Amino acid sequence: MNGQHAVTGLLKKLQADVAGFFSTPRPASGMSLFEIACWGNAEKTLQGELLCHLRSKDWFAVQEAGFLCASDIPRKFTERDIDILVFTRSPGASTMPTPLCCIELKHFSSNQGSAKALCKGLDADMMRRHPHTGHAFVPLMQVAMYTTIATFDEKADKVGLHRFARSYCGPVKRRDFLNQFDSWRNGKAWIIDPVIHQDTDPYAACRLLSGETMTGKVDAFVGVRAPQ
Repeated sequence: MNGQHAVTGLLKKLQADVAGFFSTPRPASGMSLFEIACWGNAEKTLQGELLCHLRSKDWFAVQEAGFLCASDIPRKFTERDIDILVFTRSPGASTMPTPLCCIELKHFSSNQGSAKALCKGLDADMMRRHPHTGHAFVPLMQVAMYTTIATFDEKADKVGLHRFARSYCGPVKRRDFLNQFDSWRNGKAWIIDPVIHQDTDPYAACRLLSGETMTGKVDAFVGVRAPQ
């Protein structure tokens, strides 16, 4: 029982550090999370920034960790990757690391549509195979990121870095992050109660190399579940 309490305590601290990542005005890179999302593949760039943040908090974490799992075909295995896998071992220790938590991230934009699509993506992640230690599955931390591009300049010249920003800027179709996640999280078997971070600060600004400027923010949902 003491061991389980210790694991729960670690999971609570991990969740607090992940949630803290989204409430930090500017991460170690000096860029706002909104800028990071706009200049690259939003999900992958924010994933990399979160990994750096967790390591700065002394978590032993690995990005794109791979594992083999059983498939529907006898004697065949399926290989899949985990966005971030966190272990209990400290860097430099000689003991075998023990998986503490899988972290899977999903990203969507209110410029694309309702946050319902983001919730469906999280449900799909729950149905995927997950690693286990002994007879117990490794807990799954689900991180949903919802970016809003609030204002943008419309210019003819689109030369320069763009990625997410130029792909999805446009009128906000439906900004319903808070309501959708308040409803979706009910009835789920949460190990740690979810945290919803809705950015209440003024919109961050991002200026592209093409000269375009835009403002927006990144909201987030963080919760820990036990895979079925």
